[in-house]
Amino acid sequence: MAAVVENWQGLYSYAFGEFDVDTQAPTVTGIWPYGNTDNVTSIDASYIDPGNSSGINVSSANLILDNVLLTDCYRDQLGISCPSGMVSGGQHTVTVMVDDNLGHEAFTGGTFTVVCSGARPGLTLELSDAFWGSYADYVEGLLTVNYLVHNTGPDAYAVTMTSITGTNGVSYGTKRKGCLRQGIPPREALAHSPSSTRCHRV
Repeated sequence: MAAVVENWQGLYSYAFGEFDVDTQAPTVTGIWPYGNTDNVTSIDASYIDPGNSSGINVSSANLILDNVLLTDCYRDQLGISCPSGMVSGGQHTVTVMVDDNLGHEAFTGGTFTVVCSGARPGLTLELSDAFWGSYADYVEGLLTVNYLVHNTGPDAYAVTMTSITGTNGVSYGTKRKGCLRQGIPPREALAHSPSSTRCHRV
């Protein structure tokens, strides 16, 4: 850019200078995970603001997993990382949104697939005890049975009780239909916490 100034005597003064205009949106350079994976604990993305940069508006960066906005994320000028919790098996969609300081928006997405792999868990059932929970239960004939599910193989995750069979004239009631959502690490019982987010078909 050049500027010309003339004074009252007809003398001219010239000034020259340059400036840059940011016309580009940020570029998302990576999304993780991608492809096939069996262990997802976070969703991450990296980005840059190329060209004549005004800089990344860090607070504008967001990640959406399967149409749900992720929270408790860490953001900086280079990327964003969000905890995802347990991600179920199958294909999932990730969307990244980030602006620069002039409001130019980058909006892009990707997919990844959580696959179940590895050996079968070795699950066994152990009766812990059986008792009347109360006198009212005794009168109604409602027997409480406590049991443990042990695992002697690789991590088991999202274990589900699919059926219960009664013997000696005992029928299964409708209370507490089995659905065991805790993880069962190798060589431990159901009461323990999951040691990873890997999933294995039972």
